Amino acid sequence: MSMPEDLPDDPVLLKQLLAQLLSERTVDKGHIVDLKEQIKLLRDRLFGRKSEQTV
Repeated sequence: MSMPEDLPDDPVLLKQLLAQLLSERTVDKGHIVDLKEQIKLLRDRLFGRKSEQTV
Protein backbone atom coordinates (compact mmCIF):
# COMPACT_ATOMS: atom_id res chain seq x y z
CA MET A 1 0.00 0.00 0.00
CA SER A 2 1.27 3.44 -0.84
CA MET A 3 1.99 5.90 1.87
CA PRO A 4 -0.13 9.07 1.69
CA GLU A 5 2.90 11.13 0.67
CA ASP A 6 3.42 8.76 -2.30
CA LEU A 7 -0.06 9.36 -3.72
CA PRO A 8 -0.49 11.78 -6.61
CA ASP A 9 -1.96 15.22 -5.93
CA ASP A 10 -3.88 15.26 -9.22
CA PRO A 11 -7.58 14.44 -8.61
CA VAL A 12 -7.87 12.72 -12.00
CA LEU A 13 -4.99 10.38 -11.18
CA LEU A 14 -6.45 9.74 -7.74
CA LYS A 15 -9.79 8.79 -9.29
CA GLN A 16 -8.04 6.44 -11.73
CA LEU A 17 -6.13 4.83 -8.87
CA LEU A 18 -9.31 4.46 -6.85
CA ALA A 19 -11.14 2.88 -9.79
CA GLN A 20 -8.28 0.43 -10.31
CA LEU A 21 -8.21 -0.52 -6.62
CA LEU A 22 -11.99 -1.00 -6.53
CA SER A 23 -11.78 -3.24 -9.59
CA GLU A 24 -8.99 -5.29 -8.02
CA ARG A 25 -11.01 -5.57 -4.82
CA THR A 26 -14.00 -6.92 -6.73
CA VAL A 27 -11.80 -9.55 -8.41
CA ASP A 28 -10.23 -10.46 -5.06
CA LYS A 29 -13.65 -10.86 -3.44
CA GLY A 30 -14.63 -13.24 -6.25
CA HIS A 31 -11.49 -15.29 -5.63
CA ILE A 32 -12.28 -15.42 -1.92
CA VAL A 33 -15.77 -16.75 -2.63
CA ASP A 34 -14.31 -19.41 -4.95
CA LEU A 35 -11.67 -20.44 -2.42
CA LYS A 36 -14.22 -20.67 0.40
CA GLU A 37 -16.34 -22.96 -1.76
CA GLN A 38 -13.31 -25.13 -2.53
CA ILE A 39 -12.49 -25.33 1.18
CA LYS A 40 -16.06 -26.35 1.96
CA LEU A 41 -16.04 -29.07 -0.70
CA LEU A 42 -12.68 -30.43 0.45
CA ARG A 43 -13.72 -30.29 4.11
CA ASP A 44 -16.93 -32.16 3.30
CA ARG A 45 -14.96 -34.75 1.34
CA LEU A 46 -12.41 -35.26 4.13
CA PHE A 47 -14.62 -34.89 7.18
CA GLY A 48 -18.07 -35.68 5.82
CA ARG A 49 -20.79 -37.59 7.60
CA LYS A 50 -19.56 -40.84 9.15
CA SER A 51 -21.61 -44.00 8.79
CA GLU A 52 -21.91 -44.44 12.58
CA GLN A 53 -23.51 -41.02 13.03
CA THR A 54 -27.28 -40.85 13.32
CA VAL A 55 -29.61 -38.22 11.95
